[in-house]
Amino acid sequence: MNKMKKTLAAVALVCAMVTGLFVGPSLMADAATNEKLTYNALMAHKFTTSQATGIMANIYHESRFNPKAGGTFYGLVQWGGARKSSLRRYCSRHGLNSSSIVGQVSYLVHELKTVEHSAYSKVKKTANSAAGSYKSGYNFSYYYERPANKAATSRRRGSTAKNKFWSKYKGKNSVSVNVAESVKTKATKKTYTAGTYKVTNSILNVRRKPTVSSKKMGVLRRGQKIQVRTVKNGKWGMFTYKGKTCYVSLKLAKRV
Repeated sequence: MNKMKKTLAAVALVCAMVTGLFVGPSLMADAATNEKLTYNALMAHKFTTSQATGIMANIYHESRFNPKAGGTFYGLVQWGGARKSSLRRYCSRHGLNSSSIVGQVSYLVHELKTVEHSAYSKVKKTANSAAGSYKSGYNFSYYYERPANKAATSRRRGSTAKNKFWSKYKGKNSVSVNVAESVKTKATKKTYTAGTYKVTNSILNVRRKPTVSSKKMGVLRRGQKIQVRTVKNGKWGMFTYKGKTCYVSLKLAKRV
């Protein structure tokens, strides 16, 4: 965590003390639920228990499992700047809620498998054991979070993984979560309707029929607007393109 994040955290703490916004039982319960949801989401992405608990130790130190934590830095692992914007674009593109645990874990895994592949490789090589949990926590901190005082911070997070989370989740592929609580973080499925849309992706393929395997009729560029007459198959906007009825995926556009 860099100096700016520490400063913002200190300011937030002072504000909480001044205004009396202390953590109550309901917020503690939410944290416990979010912890379980995070574990389940990571396990669904094929991590072992040691790998999941290593990542969780870092999330614990960054946000206490609150997907809405922060301001300038945001979410479970405190994304900032371009990465925060990328989180929102990714979730929008995939029909996920960028303020949910499901959406944020999905984006985290996307980062690990692409731009942060070195960190992903280090975490995935760890053994499924208490020692592996420590190593996963250390490696995720050192290679993905890259905090100030990298070695010392990474050792602390490795210890959190081993001592706080490994014993709790060892041998469990998933944990039960209260349905009423878990529904809060499920992905939000978008509903598209007729109207004016603006292209948000750099390129949007125009198809002859409402399917990705259909013949490509052309492309639209970011910022172009189209008038969607109706929606087919949940996400395909029907519109007139060069005098012909064609379709585009509305996941790559927004209603204006």
